[in-house]
Amino acid sequence: MADPQRALDTKVQEELGIQRPSVTPLVDGLVTGTATVFGALIPLIPSLTLEMGPAIWVSLTYAMLVYFAVGAARSIFTGRGFWTSGRDMFLVGFGVAAAGYLIGGSLMSP
Repeated sequence: MADPQRALDTKVQEELGIQRPSVTPLVDGLVTGTATVFGALIPLIPSLTLEMGPAIWVSLTYAMLVYFAVGAARSIFTGRGFWTSGRDMFLVGFGVAAAGYLIGGSLMSP
């Protein structure tokens, strides 16, 4: 108890179960950025192997399945239902896709 900061740290760890961060903000940012880049590239793969029309639908289908899966997996941490959490994330992803389609279409039109 002679060192108040050390006493507080010990109390926080033992009573509340809160640990100090194991990674720095820089490492966390790099990991998140790298995951985002790879996640964004995966839906582009069909456009490299298929004609543009089918590639768009395959990419959209894949992306929506992944959005649902991420939402469903998130239910482990939030305590919400598997289907509810998956549906919510699917709707967010579909909204983002629709906004991107509409904005991209308006920018591409003459």
